[in-house]
This record gives sequence, structure tokens and C-alpha cells, in this order.
Amino acid sequence: PPQPVTRLNISLPESAPIAPIGSATFGVGRPALAISPDGSKIVYVADIGGTTQLYLRSLEQFEVRPIPGTEDAYYPFFAPDGQWVGFFAGNELKKVSLAGGAPVSLCSAPISYGATWGADDKIVFSSNQARKLWWISASGGTPHLITDEPGSYRWPEFLPTGEAVIVTDGRKLFLVSVATGKKKTLGISGNNAKYVANEYLVYNKEGRLEAIGFDAGTQVTTGAPMPVLDGLRIESLARAAQCAISRNGTLVYLPGLFEQKSNLVWLDRSGQVESLPYPAEIYGEFRLSPNGQRLAIVIFQGGKWNVWLYDLARQSRFKLTLKGHNSRPVWSPNGKTIAFRSDRTGQWAIFVKSADRKGEAKLVHESEGVEGAYGPRSWSPNGKVLALGSRDGDIWSLQLDSAGTPERLIKSPFQKIGAAFSPDGRWIAYASDEQGQFDVYVQPYPPTGKTEQVSTEGGEMPVWSQSSYELFYRNGRKWMAASFTTSPTLSFEVPRRLFEGNYLNIGGVDYDVSPDGQRFLLLKPIEETSS
Repeated sequence: PPQPVTRLNISLPESAPIAPIGSATFGVGRPALAISPDGSKIVYVADIGGTTQLYLRSLEQFEVRPIPGTEDAYYPFFAPDGQWVGFFAGNELKKVSLAGGAPVSLCSAPISYGATWGADDKIVFSSNQARKLWWISASGGTPHLITDEPGSYRWPEFLPTGEAVIVTDGRKLFLVSVATGKKKTLGISGNNAKYVANEYLVYNKEGRLEAIGFDAGTQVTTGAPMPVLDGLRIESLARAAQCAISRNGTLVYLPGLFEQKSNLVWLDRSGQVESLPYPAEIYGEFRLSPNGQRLAIVIFQGGKWNVWLYDLARQSRFKLTLKGHNSRPVWSPNGKTIAFRSDRTGQWAIFVKSADRKGEAKLVHESEGVEGAYGPRSWSPNGKVLALGSRDGDIWSLQLDSAGTPERLIKSPFQKIGAAFSPDGRWIAYASDEQGQFDVYVQPYPPTGKTEQVSTEGGEMPVWSQSSYELFYRNGRKWMAASFTTSPTLSFEVPRRLFEGNYLNIGGVDYDVSPDGQRFLLLKPIEETSS
């Protein structure tokens, strides 16, 4: 017979609230909740004085308790028996027993987008910004690559047979065979899918939970989607749904849509803050113009990402892009043109447009598949080359005067994030995980293969000073500066900390530096109101 619906609120202690987004690597929002298969226990990611830790709440008790050894954890998930919890911390996949004992490190897993623990004691997890899908035995050993074919493999979820996992690629759901890596579309628009034992898939669709019948044996959906719940909190940039569902259908979730709004602020080199007179928005990546007087910034409004231009002196602004989703703005060296990425043609392409809004945007490159994910990162000082990021993890270049195809600029088996030409065009800085964590590196341009490591304890998003021999970068909540010389060869000094604080980490370019190198433009997050 149908079971009556029971609803209850769970109050969390003020000393251990849900961790804010940005706690995970590169600030990308991840689900912060897990529920045991029998629905009796909840684990969540708590914010403990600026770091994270896993906390356990058994539904037969009122109190929550910390799980020792889980500092810096994110994305918890339960073992099928409900006695172990897997999680990610420090670019590693780990597990911990709820009966006590120290966590066990299983393998490296940089920039993961989720994991799932199967009945056969296999753990399937994504890594490398969801570009790769792996499985490893829960008892440890060597991880096995399932697939690194072009695509995204976010939020994997085992089917009960253990033969396949459901993944999210973009805004669509797919099945991936664990044995072969073969990918099959489910024909469903949504993400963060969960399989419920009474043969339903439950998934997030723009902040609303829907369910559809699903035969795990034939791997075919049945019937039409049905509404389950409105007002589910999602993390805007990664579309991560803050909910978890047990096999018996118990749902735990955070209510409300968290919009990740923030304010623009200036900080000097000592960390003193000055607010800018602009409204709080859902901001994305941004770049200061070469003279520092204007700002190109991405804003999410009305379901669309668009590039806006702010005149910092006149305190005015206008929308530069009007079609499709737009991102990755980069100024030309003379400050007259902006390159950006847009899906207005039906697939990701690169455009350039006059910063005074005159004329239409000019298409400079369009392609399909993995190449469609190219995004501008830096414009060479001579105005001839765009450095591009790509979903394959390498850095590419596009010659603007030849209208050719992108060429691979820096290639390695490791992930590379960001790319920044030096002011004289002789060097290119980027972040790479070749040491197991992301650090900042510099190579000559054109690359010779010779690499100079800049950061010593992790780093991301390098920005060159326009007025001094310094390279800035971010390391979590700290902003660092490394002085350098170029004669007789390029040589960096030991980096020094300038300031630190809780400023938004959006996973892309989330700060910039004034031309004189004395002020830093950052995003100050507005306190979350969901509970």
C-alpha cells in the first residue's frame, strides 16, 4: 500500500552550518549532502571556521557529530551497507568508516565531479574537471580508466545491476557502460540523476525535481516525467543539486535557489576593501581593460549569461552581447575589441566585437565536438594570437589574421587551467596539476618545453603585473605575488602572501589587477540565506 508522506525540518548547529559553495577545488559548487541507502543517516559538508568537515546526523538522534579526519572534504557518498562514506579532499578520493578510525586514501582524483559506490564494491568517480571517468576497488589498488572520450562525466550514479552509471553531460543525462565506456543518451534534459529502488529516475531540472519511470534491466525510460519537488537549491555555475535520495525513496534537500550573488570590491595589497557602486549580481568571469578604466564582466540574468561593459570612472554599464549564452571575455591589447565565447550559432564559437558596441560581432572560429568548448583566455600583446582553453585540458592558440583552426600550444597528459601572456609577449603562465595539485607554471612563448614552476604550495589563475616584474596568483583564499627577473634567464623568487579572505572562486578568472599593480578587483559573496 502507498506510504504516507512524512516531512520534517532538520536544524543544523550554528557551529557547523552547511559549507558555502566555493569550498571545493576551483570554487565549483558540489552537492553537500549524502543519505544512507536505508535512509537512516545523513552526512553533510559543514563549514568549520573557513574549512570543511563532514558531519553525521543519524535520524534516530537529535545531535550531529563530526567525522574525524575529514577536513577539506567535499562531495560525500555512502557505501551500499551504509557503514562507510566516500569523499574527496586534497585532490584525492578517500573513504572513512562511521564506526571510527582514520580515513583511507584510495587514489588521486583532481577536480572531481562526484562518485558512486556500487554493490560489487566498485567506486566509479569523475576527475580532471569531469573529463575522465574511472573505477577503483573500494579496498584500494589501481584505478581503471572507463573513458576519456570527449564529453563531460558529472555526478555518476550506479544502476543496481552495476553494469552502468548515469552521468550528466551539459544539461542531458547519459548512461556509460563501466566495462566498455560506451555512452548512451537517455533522451532526458536534466542533471544529478538518482535511481530509486521502485524503478524511477529522479533528476534536477532547473531547480525542480522530476521523476520518470525507468527499467534498469532494459535501460529504457517509461511514461512521462512527473513533478516531485519545487524550490530545490542548485549551485548556479555547476548546476549541482543540493539533495540526496536513499534507495527506499527518502529525500533530503536544501530548499531555495541559491543565486550566488556577489558585489565587486577593490582590495589594496594589504587587503583593505573598497566597495564599487554597482548592484549585486550573479557575476561570472571578468577582465579589466588595458588602461584599467573599463571592465568586461559576465552576468547571469533572465536565464542567460551575457557580457557587460562597466565604465568604472562614470559608474555606468551596458550589455555588450544580446544573443545566446556568452562567456570568457578577453580585451585586445589596444582596448578597442573584446573576444568572447558564445553558443548563439547552436554550438560554442569564438567572436570578437567592438567595445563601443558598433557593428555586429565577428565570428573568428566555429567548430564541433570537443573543439566547440574552446574559450579565449589571453590576447597576445601584438594582437595577433588568442590563447585558448579547451575541454581536452591543453592550451591552444588561434592566429587571428589567418582565420585558421586552433593549434595546440602547450600539450601534456596533465590538466592545464587558464593561460596568460606576459606583457612583453615572451612568456605564458598557466596552472597545471602535474605535481598532483594545481600549481602555477611559466613557459617561453613560443613554447620550448622548458617549464618554470612559480607557486610552491598550490596556485591557480595567474595574472601578470603590467607595471612591475611580478606574477600574481590565487591559492584558495590567499593572493600571492612572485617577483622575477629575466636576465640572464627567467627566475622567480619565493612567492609571498599579499592578503587573504573569503572572495568568490567561480572556477574561472575571478579577479584582476589594476595597471599599476596596487589594487585587486574581486567578488565579495553575499551571505547565503538558504538553510
